[in-house]
Parts: sequence; C-alpha cells; structure tokens
Amino acid sequence: MTKEIINRITILGTGNLATNIAIAFFKAGKEIVQIYGRNENKTKQLAGKVNSSFINNLKELNPETDIFFLCVSDSSLEKVLGELNLSEGFMVHTSGSVPAGIFKNYTNNYGVFYPVQTFSKTSIIDFKNVPICLEANNKKNIGRLTGLAKSISDNIRVMDSEARLITHIAAVFACNFTNHMYTIAEKILADHKIDVDIIKPLIAETSRKVLNTSPWHVQTGPARRKDINIIEKHLSALDKYPEIKEEYILISRIIQNQYNH
Repeated sequence: MTKEIINRITILGTGNLATNIAIAFFKAGKEIVQIYGRNENKTKQLAGKVNSSFINNLKELNPETDIFFLCVSDSSLEKVLGELNLSEGFMVHTSGSVPAGIFKNYTNNYGVFYPVQTFSKTSIIDFKNVPICLEANNKKNIGRLTGLAKSISDNIRVMDSEARLITHIAAVFACNFTNHMYTIAEKILADHKIDVDIIKPLIAETSRKVLNTSPWHVQTGPARRKDINIIEKHLSALDKYPEIKEEYILISRIIQNQYNH
C-alpha cells in the first residue's frame, strides 16, 4: 500500500542532479533512506552529506521506501530497471526526454520528476524557483508527487511526456547550446591572448534583456542587420577554425531567414 505523503526517499545515482536532489530533500526534512551508485567513493561521499546509508549493489535496495528516484543517464535507465524487482515500488525518473511509459513493465506506480535547470556538484541549487515538471500514471500518484515537489519548489508544472520533451528541447537551446557558444567565444579570445572578462558584461546584459523581453525582439548583430561586409570579414578571420566558421555561416543564415532578409 502506497503512502499519501512521501517522506522516505531512495536515490539511484550520484551525479550532478542526484546530488542536488538528495541535498534539497534532505534540507526539506525528508529522510534519504539509501544512495545507490556504482562508484563506492562517490556514493559514500553523497550519502554522508544527507545522513544516508549507501549501497553499490541494487540487490541491497531497501523496499521500505516511499519513492525511488532513478537519477541515472537516459541510456542506462532501462538497464537499471531490468535489474530491479520493485513491482509495487513508486519509481520516478528525472529525464526531460524519456516518456513515463518506460516504467510500465516494471512497476504499478511510476512517474516523472523533471527539474528544468542545469546542475553541478560544485554549485548546489536552491530549488525554490526551479520549475519541476511532473507526470504520473494516475491521479493519486500525481498528488503524491505534487506534495513532494512542493516541499522544495514553488514552481510545479504537471505535463505529459510530449510537452516535457518540447520543454527539454527548448532547454537544450537555451542552456546547453548557449554555453557551447560561450566556449567558442572563450577559445577565440584565448587564442588571441584577449581576456575573456571583456565579454562578461555583454553576456550579463544579453541575459538580462531576454529575461524581460522576447528574445526575438532584442536580437542584434551583423546577421540581424544583414551586414554582409562585416559577416565576410568575420568569416575570413575564422579560416583557421573550419568548424566554428561553419557554425557562424549556418546561424547567420538562420537569423537572416527569421527576420526575412
């Protein structure tokens, strides 16, 4: 029989998201029953931060847990599920792009708990304003997940797998691809012995604007103006960076098409 209020949590995984979720729930007063991980040192280290026991063998999972968080990579999720024997256990994954239905053959109680944020072990996130996207196989489990999510966040969204997939795609563009562009900028500057600090005020102002206005309305730059002379100068300067040059051409073309140039 499943409990209405979730207090006892087991976390499978020791990565960036697992670390942040474990610490967030621990600070919210939840009991972290077990931490599972393949690397003993990493598992022991995370367990120590949340006053939990740690295991390196899935056969040692304590079934007396209200919920199991599978904070593992998307590619290994099904493999891990195949090693579990928790047909009545409440299991959730934290992926943006894996449908909730992946649990159907493994348990009668399942869902998704997807925080829309970027995580690292070195910078622990305050979940208060982090959007958490929830999905579950029935209303009772949605209610239980909602109660759990509210213990750490004020921004709860119930959405199906398709909407969550679209949200994840948008997040990849807004975060992962954007960070990739920062990496390119840093490399170009470093190769020419220019301090990366020179673009940090620009990054800050760009971020400030898009948080208050539609990004479409605040687009600037040579591609937005269709300044062909400047674009050609930039491309010439990028001759020794063929992959970066290719990205510059593609993105400039897309921007020009968006603004009907």
